[in-house]
Amino acid sequence: MKWVLHPLLVGLISVPLAEAFKGGSPPSLSSLCGNLCPIHGHPTSLSPFRRKEGANVWSSASPKRKYKHYYHAYVNGGEEHKPWGHTTTRARVTKKTLAALQQKGDTENSAKCSTTPGNSSIGENNLANVPNRDGENGEEGQEEEVYFVSTPVYYANDKPHIGHAYCNVLSDIICRFAKWECAEGRRRARVILFSGMDEHGLKIERKSEMLKISTSEHVNNMNSYYKMMNQKLHVHVNIFYRTTSQFHKSFVQQVWKYLAENGYIYKGTYKGYYDINEEKYLNEFELKQKKKNDPNVVYIEEDNSYFFNILKFKNFLTDFYQRNEEVIYPSYLQKEMLHFVNHELKDVCISRYNTQWGIKIPGEEKGTIYVWFDALLSYVSSVLYMVKRTQLRRGNDSRVINSSLGIDSSHGAQSNMSPQSAPSNGVEMDEVDSGELVCSYEDVLSLVGLENSRHKEKALPSDVIPPHGDTLSSLFQKAWNPQVQVIGKDILKFHGVLYICLLKSLNLKLPKKIICHGLIKSENVKMSKSIGNVISPFDVVQKYDPDIIRLYFFGCANIYEDKNFKEAHLESFQLFVRNNMGNLLYRVVSLCKDNNYMHIVQDGQPDFLESPILRQCSEMKDKLLTLIHNREFALFLENLMTLIKQVNKFFVHEAPWKCTDDSVRFNRIIYETLEGIKFVSVFLYPIMPQICSSILRNIGLDVSSVGGAALGMLAEPTREFALRDLIKIV
Repeated sequence: MKWVLHPLLVGLISVPLAEAFKGGSPPSLSSLCGNLCPIHGHPTSLSPFRRKEGANVWSSASPKRKYKHYYHAYVNGGEEHKPWGHTTTRARVTKKTLAALQQKGDTENSAKCSTTPGNSSIGENNLANVPNRDGENGEEGQEEEVYFVSTPVYYANDKPHIGHAYCNVLSDIICRFAKWECAEGRRRARVILFSGMDEHGLKIERKSEMLKISTSEHVNNMNSYYKMMNQKLHVHVNIFYRTTSQFHKSFVQQVWKYLAENGYIYKGTYKGYYDINEEKYLNEFELKQKKKNDPNVVYIEEDNSYFFNILKFKNFLTDFYQRNEEVIYPSYLQKEMLHFVNHELKDVCISRYNTQWGIKIPGEEKGTIYVWFDALLSYVSSVLYMVKRTQLRRGNDSRVINSSLGIDSSHGAQSNMSPQSAPSNGVEMDEVDSGELVCSYEDVLSLVGLENSRHKEKALPSDVIPPHGDTLSSLFQKAWNPQVQVIGKDILKFHGVLYICLLKSLNLKLPKKIICHGLIKSENVKMSKSIGNVISPFDVVQKYDPDIIRLYFFGCANIYEDKNFKEAHLESFQLFVRNNMGNLLYRVVSLCKDNNYMHIVQDGQPDFLESPILRQCSEMKDKLLTLIHNREFALFLENLMTLIKQVNKFFVHEAPWKCTDDSVRFNRIIYETLEGIKFVSVFLYPIMPQICSSILRNIGLDVSSVGGAALGMLAEPTREFALRDLIKIV
């Protein structure tokens, strides 16, 4: 009789055997798989099933399910290896090495994982000691499921101005370039763009009273304007979220309860001056900058105030910014942030009693939650909402959840609904029932990593995946990966301190990069809806092509410094595109059409790639990608502008109109010119998607069917350019 081992068992046994024999001594059976049940043979120490299920459950389980539980027990107890033949990605969990378990002991590890929210232990920085699923300083794990880019949540007291348009366009361009990076394999991630509305607070209440309409009607109107602005400027938002949604309100209240139970929120007395326009309390320096008798600055004395204990995070913040020197861009702002943390940090009052238009404080008859505390949690709330909604309605398939987040598994362009068709709860997705779904306290615990702490007798062991699929916690961790946060530098303190501390208190991943752009000013004065010196993006769009506005934002509105908005700058960018790209394309196509050369093919001669234009494009590709990766936007655009000028110069110098009878030479000149046009159009596509799509379509490269221009188009020279009719691009 011949015995044959199943391949899965071979994989499970071979890897730990190889690792164990590295030390020179044979391993014991218990060191490989723990203590085996003497009756049924399953590893009891790793608890693949609940003990209450009994031996019958194990014996009746399918081989596939047994293997899944053995695999989870293995990766949680051993080195970071996969059994031979294992390919599923569902089972990725945070791995605890055997050495770590031996050092800390199973008892200590169990005690840590079963910490209850009300009795969480306090670490050396006075922070609640919860299981840390992130890397050091909140870094994400090795596997990136989502590349999350976010704009601010815009305050809904008035219509958007040109500064809001700049921020959204910049975020959209960053997303489009990030998709390239993902498609090229530099990152294993799928890109989504978040934007939304902050719809609570005293200013909004006063504005609606002034307009003699309800606050709900007012914020609905403002919501429509922001979505219309995104649509007109070709900004593709995957998640458009509103803080007046029922789910967000419940989420903020449950987070408040969790933070209060863990000592992050306390009661106290506040005395000081408050700026209604900026929705913040003023320190002595800020108060001196205000005009005397400013009606928007009021003195407040409130005995029943609630404070968020930011001082608990002081050591953490200092360490975080010292260890991660490039989190905030530009870097000089990070130095300012570190100085603020070390010298000016203080607890934040997070309760308000001067307005009823806000989220109610849990357990209090009066008072609302501070609008910034509320708004900053919307980034987390929006992702949790989408995950929870999809989990409840479609099952726990992470692929379906990725799809519902607008994540395309091919890393291509992501489809979006028309802004006018977004549902009332504010998430720009398919049909939703905003009144049905709310956030529970257990949902918040699942984010923190304490989802099993309140009902341990009903919960599966932490290393076991339930039969129906992934847990809410694991699904959220895959979807929550904040890579880039784009904000104006005037709100950096809120995002760089309060937001970071909120994420840390919830044990969530922190942003990898906070990009703080300069402000768009009007006559050297910061644009403000409250001051009334704003420039409407809708007025500008009526006069200029949206892609020209996008190019202006990318090239002229320097991210390092504030800039005055000037239409003369828009004119100069429009002229550049018209003269250097539109005019060149028109001359090439008209020349070919007049001489019946509508199909330009690749020259097969050996020295073909020695052409100066093609060689210059080839050498510039990596340089341009590096500039984008390093956020050197001005240099990136400068290099592309120089290149298109060189292509124009080449076309004029070679004078193809003089050699229409020489088909070989004519074809060669036109082909190299078109390759230069293609190269520039592909790299400008994330900035000017409509104009560049028209150019590429006109030379026979229709990118609309494949979701837009991609770097893969530049991997090889084009075999044939099939020219079309003459067009005017600007």
